[in-house]
Amino acid sequence: MPPGKIEDGALIVPIAAEDTYKLRHEVLWPNASLQEVQLAVDSASIHLGAYAYESENSSGIRSPIGVITIHVSKPEDKSASADSSSGRLEAQFRKLAVAPEWRGRGIGSKLVEQAGVVASDAGAHSLWCDARTSALLFYERLGMQTEGSSFMRKGVEYVKMRRALV
Repeated sequence: MPPGKIEDGALIVPIAAEDTYKLRHEVLWPNASLQEVQLAVDSASIHLGAYAYESENSSGIRSPIGVITIHVSKPEDKSASADSSSGRLEAQFRKLAVAPEWRGRGIGSKLVEQAGVVASDAGAHSLWCDARTSALLFYERLGMQTEGSSFMRKGVEYVKMRRALV
């Protein structure tokens, strides 16, 4: 996958799972242990990182400013998905995190957009996530729609959101 250019001289590139952990921890679950932000499916998932160049004269990439993890699989709940019997794939993205000083610059949107490209290239027909309800407007602007009722996880309210991939 070629890297995607984004604002402020940043690029999105494939990365290793372990390269996502620090930012996941700092942004999403700062009071949890580093092990708690690691996923059982990390080794079977695709990870993208947004990196910023310090300047044109700098020696290169400084640190990740955003990360996302994409896991492609068959739908788990056979009763809830009309596509499950067809063997079609879906992709879940998880652990979207953008460094606070980089928020509002399109980094998160570009990461979700690239996740859709990666998922589509892998044969997935839809992209979904468990979205924090505090971020619903962000995901709605990206064309995602709410599915079902909200639920709580570790004291945070979430709702499942999905969009079809072309």
